Amino acid sequence: MHKHAALFINGIFESVLEEILQMQTILPDQIMFLQPYAEKTIRQLRENPPSVDSPVRLFASTTNDLATIHYQAEIVGWDDKRTLSKESKEVINRLIAALQPGERELYNAA
Repeated sequence: MHKHAALFINGIFESVLEEILQMQTILPDQIMFLQPYAEKTIRQLRENPPSVDSPVRLFASTTNDLATIHYQAEIVGWDDKRTLSKESKEVINRLIAALQPGERELYNAA
């Protein structure tokens, strides 16, 4: 059991979540990418990174309805984009471009 009970992220763009949901309808085991729009890392994920074997439950509201949880998912990994190797960034950018074209690539919030 993972040490985290759950994580609530408030105000994710619904288009991002819908794109992920649409792809997972076709490829249910495909790991997708969610990039919160903030400079600060999510400390509980950084300090105790989730994994496929020990995921963190995610509850998410959308920018249009901040007070209501509209989506649930499992977080199965976490990386600090600032410390990824050039090669890792290139691979992730290719995956995002193919699976989540609305996101296009990793962005630098810092």
